[in-house]
Amino acid sequence: MENDINVIYNQLISEMKLPTKTYHPPFIITMCGHCRSGKSTIAKILSSELELYIVGGDKIRNIYYSNINANHDISFINKVVNEVNKKEIKYLLSKGVSVIIDRSVSSKKVLKEIKDAYSHVIMINLVSNHKTNIARMTNPPKCDIDTSNCYGDIDSISGVNNEDVYNEILNRKVYDLEDSDFDYTIDATKSLDDVINEVRKIALKIKNQYL
Repeated sequence: MENDINVIYNQLISEMKLPTKTYHPPFIITMCGHCRSGKSTIAKILSSELELYIVGGDKIRNIYYSNINANHDISFINKVVNEVNKKEIKYLLSKGVSVIIDRSVSSKKVLKEIKDAYSHVIMINLVSNHKTNIARMTNPPKCDIDTSNCYGDIDSISGVNNEDVYNEILNRKVYDLEDSDFDYTIDATKSLDDVINEVRKIALKIKNQYL
């Protein structure tokens, strides 16, 4: 596994286009949200507004399947993704680049691990409902966000395309965070325009906090 991690990490580093804006200190934004609640869309908005680098798992999986091994089971590949993400984040923070993680952090255990590892963590809660999330699989909202000012893994496409997969993930993940664990909350059931406006307001608050 270690060799696979290094191969993928080195490829990611070689292809990185870093934002010019840095924050002192650099920070990490994490999100808690169910599948299809809009995490990737919100990550792109925040990346564009704040010049954050999006750290996700899709590009890592594509590299792994294409160049290393297409036969490993998903649990093994998820471990590779986790370790590569850790190395990515460490590298980016060392460059003064702030990060948004395009993966759901839903448990107190994982959130504690992140806060123990990094000094400045912002946590955003995406409030949604299962009916709306499932409906988005077949009728996703039209999203014309300009990604030309985004950085990192901006081509994320949810692999959750049916209700069985959605429920499997829902039953597997732990959701035990409380309201007090979050710095900001977004109602992801609202219209896309309303969500974008809310995210931009949060981006302004974060910018004022870290400038």
